Amino acid sequence: MRCVSICSFLLSPKTISHNKYLQSLRETFSFDDAIEDARFEVVLVPSEGTNFDFCCQTTKARKLFEIKLTEPDFGKAKTDVSHISKFQTIYSAALNGKFDPSYCSCDVFLKHYQLMRNVWNLDVGTCDTLVCIVPKANNCLTEEIGFLKNCLSEKYQNRVSVFYLEDLTARLEKTIPDDAIRMREHFRLFREKYFPLDPIATT
Repeated sequence: MRCVSICSFLLSPKTISHNKYLQSLRETFSFDDAIEDARFEVVLVPSEGTNFDFCCQTTKARKLFEIKLTEPDFGKAKTDVSHISKFQTIYSAALNGKFDPSYCSCDVFLKHYQLMRNVWNLDVGTCDTLVCIVPKANNCLTEEIGFLKNCLSEKYQNRVSVFYLEDLTARLEKTIPDDAIRMREHFRLFREKYFPLDPIATT
C-alpha cells in the first residue's frame, strides 16, 4: 500500500481529471496552476538518482512528494569514498542559494542525505516545490523535519512544506462521497495498518 495508499485517491491521474475532486486537491496542496500530469516513483535526474514517491506537473512547475509511513527516519549516507566523491562532483556546486551556508558541508549533507538531496532537486530559477508527508507520532521524523526547516535558505523556505499524515488522512477522508464504500474501507484499513497507537520513540 505504501505511498499509493495515501495518494491514490486525491493524487492519482484519474482523480486529477475528475472535476469533483480537483478543487479539493488544489486546496490541500496549494496548486495554483492547471495540473497536466501526475506520476508515482519519479527520478528527475538519472545521473543523481533521487526517487520521489510522487510528482505532479502543472503548467509552470513540479510538486514533488516525499512520503514516510513506517520508516523510522530519513535516509543517511555513509561517509565513504563513493559518497564523498558524489558530493564533490554533483551536489556541492549546486548547494548555494538552497541551504544556509552553515549546512553546506559534506558531513552535514551525508548525515541528512535523503532530505538534502530532495531539496537539491529543486532547481534555482524554477518554481518547483517539495512536500514532505510524515506521521506526527514518529518523533524521529519530526526531529528531522525540524532540521529541514532550519537548514533551508531564506529563499527556499517557502518551497518546502510539511503535512502530517494523521491530519492529511482526516482531511482527505472528508472529501470521500458517502456512497464510496470501498474507498472508505480502504482508508479504514490504512489507518489500522499505519497509524501507531503510541509515538515512535527516538533511539
